[in-house]
Amino acid sequence: MHQHRVTFTNRLFLIVLWGVSIYFPSFLHGQVSITPQNPFADTDTVTITYNPKEGNGALANETGAIYIHTGVVTDRSSHPMEWLHVQGEWGKANPLWEMKKNKEGLYEFKYVIRPFYKVPAEEQILKLMMVFRNADGSLVGKTAENTDFVITISQYEPPYIVMPEGVAAQYLGNYKSHTVRETQITIQTDNRALQIYPYSNHIIRFALSDKDGKFAANPSYTVVMKPASVVVKLKEDPDKLLIYIDNLTLTVNKTPLTVSVDRNGENLITGEKGIFWKNEAKGVSFGIDQTSPFYGGGSRAIDLNRRGTYLKLYNNAWYGYTKGADHLNVTAPFLISGKLWGLYFDNVDKAYFDIGKSRPDVLEYGTKNGDLVYYFLWGKSYDDLLENYAKLTGTQPLPPRWALGYIQSRFGYRTEAETREVVNNMIAAGFPIDAVVLDLYWFGDANLMGSIDWDRKQFPEPEKMISDFAAKGVKTILITEPFFTEQSKTFKDAIQKQLFATDSLGKPFIVKDFWAGAAGLLDIFKPEAQNWFWDLYMARIKEGVAGWWCDLGEPERHPAEIRHVAGNAERVHNIYSLYWAKMLYENYRRYYPQQRIFTLMRSGFSGMQRYGAVTWSGDIQRSFKGLSIQPSIMLGMGLNGFAYMHSDLGGFTDGPQNEELYIRWLQYGMFNPIVRPHGFQVPPEPIFYSNKAQDILRRYTRLRYQLLPYNYTLAWENSAKGTPLARPLFYYAPNDTILQNVSDEYYWGKSMLIVPVTQAGQTERRFYLPAGQWFNFHTGQPVSGGGWKTAPVSLEDIPVFVKAGSFIPMAPPMQNTDKYRLDTLSVHYYPDVSEPDNFYSLYWDNGITPDAQGKNQFELLHFKGLVNAKQIKMILDKTGGSYNEMPAQRQIELVIHNLPKIPRKWTLKQKGNHLPLIMSQATYKTTAKGALYDKASQTLYLKFNWEGNRTELLLKL
Repeated sequence: MHQHRVTFTNRLFLIVLWGVSIYFPSFLHGQVSITPQNPFADTDTVTITYNPKEGNGALANETGAIYIHTGVVTDRSSHPMEWLHVQGEWGKANPLWEMKKNKEGLYEFKYVIRPFYKVPAEEQILKLMMVFRNADGSLVGKTAENTDFVITISQYEPPYIVMPEGVAAQYLGNYKSHTVRETQITIQTDNRALQIYPYSNHIIRFALSDKDGKFAANPSYTVVMKPASVVVKLKEDPDKLLIYIDNLTLTVNKTPLTVSVDRNGENLITGEKGIFWKNEAKGVSFGIDQTSPFYGGGSRAIDLNRRGTYLKLYNNAWYGYTKGADHLNVTAPFLISGKLWGLYFDNVDKAYFDIGKSRPDVLEYGTKNGDLVYYFLWGKSYDDLLENYAKLTGTQPLPPRWALGYIQSRFGYRTEAETREVVNNMIAAGFPIDAVVLDLYWFGDANLMGSIDWDRKQFPEPEKMISDFAAKGVKTILITEPFFTEQSKTFKDAIQKQLFATDSLGKPFIVKDFWAGAAGLLDIFKPEAQNWFWDLYMARIKEGVAGWWCDLGEPERHPAEIRHVAGNAERVHNIYSLYWAKMLYENYRRYYPQQRIFTLMRSGFSGMQRYGAVTWSGDIQRSFKGLSIQPSIMLGMGLNGFAYMHSDLGGFTDGPQNEELYIRWLQYGMFNPIVRPHGFQVPPEPIFYSNKAQDILRRYTRLRYQLLPYNYTLAWENSAKGTPLARPLFYYAPNDTILQNVSDEYYWGKSMLIVPVTQAGQTERRFYLPAGQWFNFHTGQPVSGGGWKTAPVSLEDIPVFVKAGSFIPMAPPMQNTDKYRLDTLSVHYYPDVSEPDNFYSLYWDNGITPDAQGKNQFELLHFKGLVNAKQIKMILDKTGGSYNEMPAQRQIELVIHNLPKIPRKWTLKQKGNHLPLIMSQATYKTTAKGALYDKASQTLYLKFNWEGNRTELLLKL
């Protein structure tokens, strides 16, 4: 989240971005002009002319003064649309930025570019970025697409430098000798040494020595796995070494030394040129086949299949991004091949992947500094492969159960009264809600960022507000940032205690052009800074704050000159948020050991998941184009260990209030790991939309809560084995080449298929339904899979399907997750003869205790179904331990679909087993046990009490 500081994707700018050389004329769609054309930035006086009647027309009827708000993109911007050296004071009527009205009724502003923006002489100005506003900033003039204006000054594009230019690459050279120590193989070459170390049958570590042949003993920031006992066989031939590990064969060619990997006789990667280095920069290139897809690399608003791309591995805040933004907030140096193997690079420095872009048969990784250490992983399935990655870098702990409910957010609630009103009105309108997020303003305006204390003029009784919300089952989440402005309450104390990152002379580095005002960046790597930061958090936790939103942690403004105790900016940039998350997680474990942590993090790096950090996709443009890329981002991040990736539902910025877009985004969002509508400039709460919209979204929100047992089990699966909650279509059919490039629909768990509607005015949706028998979740109608389908869609629903043989546990309606403890459970079963043997386990605990399974404070409810043409047999059982408030018995309702006729007989093998047929739905609802058959939906309902003992139900068909 930012406030008018970086640009949004502009169609004209994207032409520049993709390398087509154009020049800006003296007009921009009749909205903005600049004269002279092609100005000299140091000396020419330019005139910016703005026509308020054009573009989005927001200021067409403005009778008061109009102000410019502007910045520049320079060669120091972290991405092609990052504003720097911002001029303007948002919401203030300062004459310094007031435009003059000319005789044609247009508005003009004159200045000399470099001195006006205060850009240092050595910094190259590439683009002028601007919007226009009224005095208080409530009206903002932008393009017709509601994007910022972009005026190109220079066609120069700053290079992304990892490998030093003009330096010849060096390679390992030829084999000289090798040694074996237990299972660790060290190979000496002409130039350096290579170490091969199996951590398991499925994970192998490769490491390059320094020039003296020594291997770094530095602890890893991200890898937590310890080597296991592995059977390794080594054979030496005159021209190669052969290393056998389970189904793998590693071939170490001696002249020159390269390594290839085969699995069961199939080549996966070849050595190509192998390992290389240029001064401190290091890299490795692999030969790959020219067709297999690759997935991973972190958060990217591009196709899920990364083949043919060059990926920058350096966290990046891209405000107002949309489809095509290839470099976002979370970095994961982990790539997965469609052939079920992966490469993880244990290096946190600035780096890149070239995935067949330069050469279609070569995959290359390079890093600017640090050690070259990488792991080869493989699995028999995606489940298996991701479990191995989770063993390597850690699994995400279960979040508090309330985190799977509805979380309402906005940029931002300005007062306590406004916050209370929204929460109360949401509840009154019948929307379940579990948490509310306070963005900027809980501590004051943006210029007070870093205060991390209440603005008691606007929030006079925050403790009572939090307590009142908690009594209604609503948790309070606060935003925090690592930047501390000079006007904040905490700035002087941090300066005195030397807690900020510094310059090369050891003096506090003040980011003068930071959008909220000149600010210091906390050196999160200093233990004393972590302790100081934690004290600020703990003061709010004692007031009842239940969760945290950690924003701007890329870090958003991180000049190369900044120094941290752990290294310079480029060396530790990627792991800033990881350390932030680690600090919070470890302190919660120390001071609040009975409480699960909830931390929203915009940025991060591989391994951060083990500290409970929940990521979101950044500051997305509010448009159908912005919505359309969200499934790909969520799925890609799930394959990289970040299973809770989600988006600002409804879109964050830049775009008018659009009810259809809002409905479609929230319908999709109810099948996201986290449900959190959030936005700027337009209301993100459903209560501010039409009655029709509210009816649709109230139904979907309630469905989200009904699916709580199913969703909570997905969260448990992720915490146990690293399995993502949302899974690509190819996840269960890795050899299906059609599915390898489908990223606009997905599995929600193993049993449900979600087909978002991401285009405006869409009346039908084409989608792929995987092989097998499926059921329409909304109607129960059977649908055969195995190809492309086209189905009509209305605004009321998106297509959702359930796979035959699935069990879908559902809860009764509830206002929030505090109100439900699983003593009443409906289990929907979708039997079909095509799936004769079905099994499902539901996980449950108290939703609060950390590591509940490790403490044996959980239970697993097991459901088995055996189906043939004559009968259906269901078996219920329970395992696990116990926990506070675990019900001694449950009222179970089995909802059995796909029964064209009422069964001839049903038998429940337990005490009190008679389940009489009830002819009236009204009577069935009030009875404790019984059966009801609905001919229209071909569904049998069976209700009884269950104490957790093994129980069989037999249906004779």
